[in-house]
Amino acid sequence: IGELKDLETLSFIGSEVAELPREIGQLIRLRLLDLTDCSYLKLIPAGVIASLTRLECLYLRNGFKDWSVDGQDMGRNNASLTELKHLSYLRTLEIEVLDVEIYPKDLLSGNQLIEYKIAIGSSFLRSDVKNNSRALKLSRCQSIIQEGGGVSMMLKRAEALILTGLEDVETVLNYFRIDAFSNLKRLKVDGCGGKIEYLVDTTERMSPSIFPVVEILDLRSMQDFRQICHGHLPSTSFSELRELLLDNLPKLINLWEDPTGQAQLSSLRQLQHLHLDSCDNMEAMLAINAEGAVAEADEIVLHKLEELNLWNLPDLNLEYLSISKCYLLEDLYEGHDATSVTLPKIRTVLLLGLPKLKDTWWNKACHESRSFENLKELTIGGCNCKRYVFSFTTSKLLIQLQELVIEECDMMKEIIATEREEDGEVVDAIVFPKLFYLSLGRMPELTSFYQGNCTLEFQSLEALKIEKCPKMQTFVGSSTNRSKEASEEGLEGQTDQEGNYSVAVKPFFNKKRTINFQDTKCDTSLILVVVHNSSLLRSPPGKLGEGEEKEEEETLTTQQFPREVCKEAEDKA
Repeated sequence: IGELKDLETLSFIGSEVAELPREIGQLIRLRLLDLTDCSYLKLIPAGVIASLTRLECLYLRNGFKDWSVDGQDMGRNNASLTELKHLSYLRTLEIEVLDVEIYPKDLLSGNQLIEYKIAIGSSFLRSDVKNNSRALKLSRCQSIIQEGGGVSMMLKRAEALILTGLEDVETVLNYFRIDAFSNLKRLKVDGCGGKIEYLVDTTERMSPSIFPVVEILDLRSMQDFRQICHGHLPSTSFSELRELLLDNLPKLINLWEDPTGQAQLSSLRQLQHLHLDSCDNMEAMLAINAEGAVAEADEIVLHKLEELNLWNLPDLNLEYLSISKCYLLEDLYEGHDATSVTLPKIRTVLLLGLPKLKDTWWNKACHESRSFENLKELTIGGCNCKRYVFSFTTSKLLIQLQELVIEECDMMKEIIATEREEDGEVVDAIVFPKLFYLSLGRMPELTSFYQGNCTLEFQSLEALKIEKCPKMQTFVGSSTNRSKEASEEGLEGQTDQEGNYSVAVKPFFNKKRTINFQDTKCDTSLILVVVHNSSLLRSPPGKLGEGEEKEEEETLTTQQFPREVCKEAEDKA
């Protein structure tokens, strides 16, 4: 190979070469040498790299790491890092130096590198350098940073910066605070000391924009960290942010606190992944003003949100949750184990325009979940992949629910999923003691509210609306197991071709208001009924609307009726 004097490009990428031929040092016109992913490479003869004086691109990432100190390596005569000083034409360098002690402090002083991926103290992960031409990873190498030289110059121009295990991370971050992190596309800070409380403090230095091009922000294991930004956050900040990961930050209270009371979160429109884990003191995700009152924030429209993870956040005081127009979001998980975050104060949940949403956290949590103990309003619309709203277990926890609106969910089959009750569990009824408004609309696949073996009881229902649900032949269906039970009670019913038995529900009446319905079966798609102080029970079909006022029990049957009949009922109501 030494005879190829005019060779300019030589690549061993991904090969199993264990020793680089010494003759490569004779390729005086070589401009590119690629040893990426040569994990078996243990020997580069001393002097070979220094001989390649015309070299412009040198790639050693995930490959050779056994550098010697000035050529002294227990007789093996391996290459040393100082040979890089002879490469005056070098413009691209990818290298990993695991031993901080052998890294020359002035190695890259005065360098003219255009692209670089340099790791000192550890190796790169592939995700660390993806889509970035200038990446720097510094691990447990505080002394090298303090010496300045080439490292400080590369810090200022880096697009991706990974800092792990530094004793004083403030020293590094100060390089970027001068220009408000204007070049960084990726920042990861993990396990660093120095009592860092904020990434940015705009009360000391105001900039027109902070992190204007950052795409990934990953902050982990900092014991004193409190906020990303302290002070007013400029409106154009984080406009390119796609991933936000905050993990093991025990003093984190919120993302940022704006003393002006003007929270700027609308710039998070590009956010795709949001991960919050083990932030024990986190009280709110939104900005809070200096007096502690929740500030009026701009509308947050996360069109591109794909993943939302909230784990181990015991103090998160979330009462109102609205997620809309997140067209790629598939799952809303509360967590992966019993220590996961619960939302005991949540009162209102709105999920709108989430066409790929398949499941939600309340159907993944353990049976003792406290997330719904105070829920009063739930609205779900435009979630076309959901087949049901509540699991059987979750449905028993909705004791505070007052309003339930489900509409435009194309794949919805039933509101409460039909599941096997747990062994030994006896449940006669699922009770909604405070639900007064229930609306189901424009769901072409909805067949019933519930198909299981329990009776449903609505003790406060005042308004029931069913609109454009053409397959909903009965409000409460019954499984095959209830056929015999219904027969014994004298209830008439019918079994379909699949063997599913269904019975109707008794009419709702009110002593002061009688609503008459004709005993008519049709394919109309609208029904609107208003009743007061009612409970929902089962009764046979064909017994509807006989025009009698009941002195004892007032109920109203819910079935499909002709539009003119529904209009008459609505007018009378």
